[in-house]
Amino acid sequence: MRRSVACRTVTIALALAALAGPANVHGQGAASAQQDDDAAIRRLLAEGYATAVFVTRDEPGVRRAFHPEFRMLVLDDGGVLVVTLDRWLERLGLDGTPSDERVEHRVTGVTVTGDAASARVEIWENGARIYSDHFLLYRFPEVGWRIVGKIFHDHD
Repeated sequence: MRRSVACRTVTIALALAALAGPANVHGQGAASAQQDDDAAIRRLLAEGYATAVFVTRDEPGVRRAFHPEFRMLVLDDGGVLVVTLDRWLERLGLDGTPSDERVEHRVTGVTVTGDAASARVEIWENGARIYSDHFLLYRFPEVGWRIVGKIFHDHD
């Protein structure tokens, strides 16, 4: 009799653990991966965009964060101008000379779905918001997250 009750108790406990355990472990792993992706994207945007473009003016630093096939879409007199990474960098004229301006950035949102993500960044210069940027990113197996697209609003 004791053995039968004990066996049933163990069987019920194992069944409940089997139902609850994997879902909880998987859920925690997915949440952790999501947090890792979010942190990696925020770091990439901070270092490879906000700092490299507006503070250190470091073209190689920008190129490390952006995919070579990056495209920026620019609203232009009711149309859309498509700008490549090389053309954008040429327009920026980054020469490695640090900026004298007080620049801040705020990543105001990151959304990740698998290997695709979007993010919103605000750039502030000397206390005034100058850009609201919307980025598209892909995660590449060999290099991780890279920026592949951008649209923006110039607050000037």
